[in-house]
Amino acid sequence: MSSGHQRSPRRMTQRTPALDALAALAALAVVLTHARPGGWHGPGPLGVQCFFALSGYLLTQRLWADMDRPGWVGRYAWRRALRILPLYWIAVAAVSIAEPTPLYLYLPWAAGWEAESPALLPRTMLWSIGVEELAYSLLPWLLWRVRPARLPWALAGTIVGCLALRWELRSLGPWPPYAWPVARLDSVAWGVLAAWIVRFRPRWGARAAEAGPWLVGAAVGAALWQEYWPGAWQPLCDLWAAAKGMGFCALLVALGCHQLPGTSRVLAWPALCWVGRISYPLYLGHAWVVLAVAAAWPGAGTGMRIAAVMVGGLALAAVLHYGVERPVQRLTVASGIGGLTSCRPRPGIPLTIATGAPRPSAPQPPAAAQSSTSTS
Repeated sequence: MSSGHQRSPRRMTQRTPALDALAALAALAVVLTHARPGGWHGPGPLGVQCFFALSGYLLTQRLWADMDRPGWVGRYAWRRALRILPLYWIAVAAVSIAEPTPLYLYLPWAAGWEAESPALLPRTMLWSIGVEELAYSLLPWLLWRVRPARLPWALAGTIVGCLALRWELRSLGPWPPYAWPVARLDSVAWGVLAAWIVRFRPRWGARAAEAGPWLVGAAVGAALWQEYWPGAWQPLCDLWAAAKGMGFCALLVALGCHQLPGTSRVLAWPALCWVGRISYPLYLGHAWVVLAVAAAWPGAGTGMRIAAVMVGGLALAAVLHYGVERPVQRLTVASGIGGLTSCRPRPGIPLTIATGAPRPSAPQPPAAAQSSTSTS
């Protein structure tokens, strides 16, 4: 491994205000898209891709922080299950009452493999959980088996493979945007790549951090192009999707390497960070508020409807967060499977196992200490 891959990472906390703010902006983008009457064009797909990149970034950091401790696989599985499944099954129960559907479509790793797009809006929120669950399953194996020096090549292959798979699926006929979660793993791979750059600080990573604002601007332009020009040449749209992922990767690297202090201070706004902490229930629950506002206030203008959906969605998300998520989080911490606060590698394992190098032996006590112990 080159010397550029052996630089020790800086200490990073589990709760980062800037990343909470990014999650808030991603959730609000999805809410804004669905709240607009009579159309789906908007920043929603950009927000979903941001969610996937954030998941890959944070999961990679936390896995590297915990992989040297005994029983890390069980802790990781329980943390992910307690993070996702309680609210997920509440959403599934609500959707099943409103639109009876075979239960197997909602089982873990099954969401999103349907052949047709769901007609009920709240049900369309569940396809992304299938992508998250697939990433949760594959990422620990990837980080355990692939050497850090080869990880960027594996991620590049994942990104290219997902783009090729989406192109092939479209060539076979009409392809619903919520089908085949495996074809959406490229967004998660961009987040994993950002975590790798922040951890190992390769020489080209600094250039990626400096180019972060420009790439994010290109990503926003690509999102607008793809959403508002749906008749564009499809390979060009797939390249725009890659540009969006690259922009999110560069933004995460810039924030992780502290290259954007001004942006970090703006994103640390407490209200925005609070919305980020409730972003998961906001994402799952806002669709019901959209339906309720449309039914109770059919003649509302666009601005009033968006405002009503925002307020109602935040209120419902707060109820779900403090009524479901917070008790589960306390249970996670009390059971001893949560509470990681640092991503500093502990002595020995993630890098030594991944590279095949021998583990460092335990330090031996000095000779004087050994002789005094024996005489006593």
